[in-house]
Amino acid sequence: IKVLGYEKSADLAERFEREARTIARLDHPNIVGIHEVGRAGNALFYTMPFFPNGDLSQRDLRDEPRRIVEVLRSVCEALKYAHAHGVVHRDVKPANILFDKTDRVLLADFGIAISREHESRVTTQDKMIGSTGYMSPEQARRQDLDGRADIYSLGVVCYELLTGELPFHGADALSVAIAHMQDPIPRLPPTRRVWQPLIDRALAKSPDMRYQNAGEMLVALAEIEQALDAGGDPQRAPLAPLALFGDPRARIAFGTAALALAAIWFGANWYDRRAGAGLDGPVAAPVADARAAAPLQIADADAIDRALAEGYELLRAGRLYEPPGANAASRFLGVLAMVPNSAEARAGLDHLIETASKHAVTAVGDGRDDEAAALHERTYALAQNSMIEDYEAYARFERAFAKAVISSIDEGIASGDRELASRMRRSFDIAALVDPSVKTRLEALALAEAMSPGARIQDPGGPLLAYIPARHRGSGLPAFSIAVHEVTRREYAAFARATRRAAAPCGGVLFKRPDWRNPGFAQRDDEPVVCVSAADADAYARWLTQRTGSRYRVPTRAEWSLLARDVAATGNVCARANVLDASTGRGAAARYACNDGRENTAPVGRYSATALGIHDLAGNVREWSAECAKRDGSKCTQRVVLGTSWRDGARRALTGVEALDAAVGTPFVGIRLVREFEK
Repeated sequence: IKVLGYEKSADLAERFEREARTIARLDHPNIVGIHEVGRAGNALFYTMPFFPNGDLSQRDLRDEPRRIVEVLRSVCEALKYAHAHGVVHRDVKPANILFDKTDRVLLADFGIAISREHESRVTTQDKMIGSTGYMSPEQARRQDLDGRADIYSLGVVCYELLTGELPFHGADALSVAIAHMQDPIPRLPPTRRVWQPLIDRALAKSPDMRYQNAGEMLVALAEIEQALDAGGDPQRAPLAPLALFGDPRARIAFGTAALALAAIWFGANWYDRRAGAGLDGPVAAPVADARAAAPLQIADADAIDRALAEGYELLRAGRLYEPPGANAASRFLGVLAMVPNSAEARAGLDHLIETASKHAVTAVGDGRDDEAAALHERTYALAQNSMIEDYEAYARFERAFAKAVISSIDEGIASGDRELASRMRRSFDIAALVDPSVKTRLEALALAEAMSPGARIQDPGGPLLAYIPARHRGSGLPAFSIAVHEVTRREYAAFARATRRAAAPCGGVLFKRPDWRNPGFAQRDDEPVVCVSAADADAYARWLTQRTGSRYRVPTRAEWSLLARDVAATGNVCARANVLDASTGRGAAARYACNDGRENTAPVGRYSATALGIHDLAGNVREWSAECAKRDGSKCTQRVVLGTSWRDGARRALTGVEALDAAVGTPFVGIRLVREFEK
């Protein structure tokens, strides 16, 4: 039985009777119904079912995330029904969420509800009806309300169920109401990160940025439930350490603690709670004007102008996010709290973000990881709490930050910096969430830091490669990997079929119209392709690049020569290279005095490898390089070929260099590819 004594005010009596009428019209399994409405003398009363299991304020569900979903879903269903009938509850809180004897959830106490059908208002000019701990910003400002105010209150309930405390605090009811209007949305602990998007949306300062109805919030709850089912119970499981090359989804928690701190920095001291003022914190040096500002009122245009001016003054002084209460972000956010659509405040935030971007890029370039990451995290929090994450200024910030990180990684790969990844981990993890190509570069950096020369690498659908670290043997070259074998006829045939590439003309033999399919002598499929031009080699590299997603090309002369140092010029040449020897009757005066049994080309990998595990750098076929030997205008007419072939004898160095017609193939020149790392 709920009773209102006769000594209570007339407006409370009116509210009481309206509550009974409102509840009587709402018939839903998750809304408390009433049995009877009446008077006993001067006392008003109505009767409800008895709920032996108490209310939500008496329960601790922090370790029961699925039960939290169930409770919130039931309240959402109740609100969805009430809102459809033109009723806004205005006092959603745990004490008004009850449990019946079967533990079914029901929403109660529509005593301060608004019915659009019955437009009578009981709120006076000086009063705010509702519980301040759960009150929406528009409710605190005494503005017109709709169902989105209840969504906000339910978001507060959700936050409290997850953490055991309210999201906003203050010394008194007024301070709490002000906090709802202007304090940033707090970050949940990392173990509850799956709930953060719902909290951010439900507690948005502007009703337009929230879930627009209870149905939308029900969809979000269903997604959370799916995430809980798919990933276990993140409330119980500790957050895994951030792995540099692990699952990118784990990295999304990179800034939770820092964002919580940023939320405090942005606005916790905007209002001096003890003085009851809004802009009265002194602006410390090097800002010249240290005069205290007058309290900021909703309609105080002068105070707003003063706040904007102070924001720009603090911005010029480099006080973007700190100290607390005297920083540019707090000034601009404070104006937005009072005037949500202030173009001037948003322009100020745009300038602030651009300044933060410049500082963050410089910090990344200088290797100051903590500073760079902190700037990103604070700017990210600023974007969330000012609802500008989709604004172009913030998008530019993200792109500039990722670009700076990519440049840093590339320099680290080129220089062989073995500590870069660990030194810049926070910034790298952040950028990997923004630009997926960062992950590829991080893989290359991992190779540069962890892999030894000659380590094997292979892309799906690509050739077996030997890894060559940056500055190998003091070369100054960036890291790359080179194919262990020359391109075979089988591999080239797959390319020719896929691209329908016509065969290039082949010179060097007295044979009518030779080409790679019939070079003038018999070949097996595992022997190196010959009679391919430099243009063929480039086209094959481009095809492989598209097929694998990694960047392939023919080697530079410097890369090939670096590896050819391992080719020995003494000893039994026939054991390490397929060269001109006694297996052929040609060139007797120039051939080697040995016999490997191969008159022409041999299967790749048949001869011994170099110290780094690379086969046929000497012998078998010469190889096209990227170096142009002669140009006709912009066209390269002659390209450098490297090494020796099956028809080169003792008179030619095993690491010889020659220029040949780039448009024509020969029966003794083939292809070897290099895989680049991202640049």
